[in-house]
Amino acid sequence: MFDLKGEILQNVPGIRLPYGAQTISNFDFGRRKLNIFLTIERDTSRLRVFGINPNKQRLWEISGATRLLAGETGADAGPVGLAAFQRDDGRSFAVVSRKRNDNGLGILYLYELTAREGRVYVQLVRDFGLFSRRGLADAIVADAETNAVFYVAPAAGIRKHPLFLDRRERERDRALFGQDGWESRCAALAI
Repeated sequence: MFDLKGEILQNVPGIRLPYGAQTISNFDFGRRKLNIFLTIERDTSRLRVFGINPNKQRLWEISGATRLLAGETGADAGPVGLAAFQRDDGRSFAVVSRKRNDNGLGILYLYELTAREGRVYVQLVRDFGLFSRRGLADAIVADAETNAVFYVAPAAGIRKHPLFLDRRERERDRALFGQDGWESRCAALAI
């Protein structure tokens, strides 16, 4: 962990191939609210979760069972993108993209984050998202206000999908834009 001057505040050992960095403020940690930091551990397909102590400028691990993309094997099993958000009702979620979707399932996975006995756990809500099977969908951002996720599908453009669907709704793009003008690979999106 670094401060804004680039000085190292803390070295967090034991993280293997971290990717993506997200925070959630006021996460419901049981009897208290807690600011948390999330990152993907790519080679173990886990979400690593850390509590943030702003006074001591330290992180401490609070990951429980946080296996991502369970049941996926081979190249499909690698998580590559991460977005996190909190709804108005206080429920917290992470959107994770996988490296490939050769089996025809969605490229994105929506997980709910919950706290139990001093640990944070993930529960799969659904998989979704169209993808062209070329490039990586590692540029993701979630918009809690509109309950939508935006992600870059390199061969198509920027796609927008709803995060939560009524059972009667069909899975499809709600918007597709930014289809041309890309000089190189896009590795990040922001709102």
